[in-house]
Amino acid sequence: MHGGEVFADAAVKIPLKTMNRHGLIAGATGTGKSKTLQILAENLSKKGVPVLLMDVKGDLSGVAKPSAGEAFIHARHEKLNFPFEASAAPVEILSLSEENGVRRRATVSE
Repeated sequence: MHGGEVFADAAVKIPLKTMNRHGLIAGATGTGKSKTLQILAENLSKKGVPVLLMDVKGDLSGVAKPSAGEAFIHARHEKLNFPFEASAAPVEILSLSEENGVRRRATVSE
């Protein structure tokens, strides 16, 4: 954003070889943390990089299904001069609890 308007020329590019480092996505409620993480995970998956996400609240499970393409999504992509292409990512849900998903067990020593 620049002056309250979308600045489409400010594309963020991260070299793939640097994605093996630690990172932190922080911010207040509604600032786009989950969406940022979802976009990173989707793009890494497209490049063949395995991604493990801890999704306590279930905010990221949407990567498993292509978007319906809401009007606000198309409008945002138009402002960014970036085409919208709905796609799904391969997902395997793991669980450490009795919840749905592939049940995993871990001991303290592990």
